[in-house]
Amino acid sequence: MPSPGGVVLVNHRPGEVRLASATPAPGLAMEIDEQGPDEVRVEFDGEDDSYRVRVRWQHGALRIEVDD
Repeated sequence: MPSPGGVVLVNHRPGEVRLASATPAPGLAMEIDEQGPDEVRVEFDGEDDSYRVRVRWQHGALRIEVDD
């Protein structure tokens, strides 16, 4: 899933999500906070910008959140 901060790829099956890879956008640093199986959280940070991508299962559906 692309975000303004970079790209996060996950593998998922019902109730489980795992980080496959993450690539920051040019000029941003990346920090992996959670790799699964309950959720994936990746932060992309730059001098002026910060983005967080969170992927998890909630109420039987895959939920994807991108915050800036």
